[in-house]
Amino acid sequence: MIFCLRSLRDTQSIAISPATLTTWIWSQPYEVFWADPSAVPIIWVGLLFSMICLACLASNQPDNPDTELLSLQIDLYREKTVQCLIMGEYTKSGPYVLETVINYIYAEFCVCTDANRDMWYLLAMEVNLAMRMGYHRDPSHFPGISPFQGEMRRRVWATVLMSDIMISNQMGMPRMISDWKCDTAEPRNLNDADFDEDTKELPPPRPETELTTALGIIARRRMLKALGIIADLAGRVKPCSYEEVMQVDRILHDAAASIPAPLKWKPMAASVTDSPQVIIARLFIRHMLYKGQIMLHQRFLWMQSSSGKQDGFDYSWQACIDASMGTLELQNVLDEETCAGVSYGSNDLMLLTP
Repeated sequence: MIFCLRSLRDTQSIAISPATLTTWIWSQPYEVFWADPSAVPIIWVGLLFSMICLACLASNQPDNPDTELLSLQIDLYREKTVQCLIMGEYTKSGPYVLETVINYIYAEFCVCTDANRDMWYLLAMEVNLAMRMGYHRDPSHFPGISPFQGEMRRRVWATVLMSDIMISNQMGMPRMISDWKCDTAEPRNLNDADFDEDTKELPPPRPETELTTALGIIARRRMLKALGIIADLAGRVKPCSYEEVMQVDRILHDAAASIPAPLKWKPMAASVTDSPQVIIARLFIRHMLYKGQIMLHQRFLWMQSSSGKQDGFDYSWQACIDASMGTLELQNVLDEETCAGVSYGSNDLMLLTP
């Protein structure tokens, strides 16, 4: 499966990447497809096209001599994905629909070189499909959903939730999913091999000191939920009090403190044995902390305290300076590592542009 990032052009890519699919979607339908292509749902064929499209995007190296051919292939598979969604009447929802839509939106996001308002409309479709299919409610409310399906739904919903926060923020629009609209629990820290379709009861989560396939989703979800609260506060029509700002500041730092140990920030010199995916995840999470600080405190950079005290907003001033310098440090880390010839994957550095 393609769980990669893209390039350094945007912070959102890692948050909306479709890291939600496991072999359960592929095993039986895939075998049936090659035995009798007409026997599988057309939506599943669209899912297959979307995964091939993501594979092409992942292999699109800047120095690849076949870049033009790959671009044509990417366009072709994007088109075929859309055709399958339309033929499968995706608006009626059903199996494989949401996963295919998530993949397609991720592919479109990767192709866009800058903020694109069309992504906002595609996101609205994704969110509405997810809520129509009940992903916003925790599977524990529905006895008919198996433990395996329930856990996979939590992972999918986490991806939808993070996509909403990131793309809405990029568009300068309010997020579509308010906290009071959903109660889906955080995914468990489990590897894909820890449970399957026949699991009667989910195993207890692994310790958060153990890196699993779900740990990145868990960590990003925590940071982005805090970022969503900050976006709500920053987008208010009526001004908020400084006390409210400081309350949300604590929420942000509590979220940062809750990041599991394997994904906490550490210097590159201490990360030489870590995989590129882990390093990029750390960079993203750290950048989200800095982004949240700036979003929350920037309005107080030039404000004077109503009490007349010179140091009334010193904390906000220092928070913005520290976050700005921290972001520049992350940019410098990436510049040094890429100039030194360190590879983070084909399109893996779409992380820290302002």
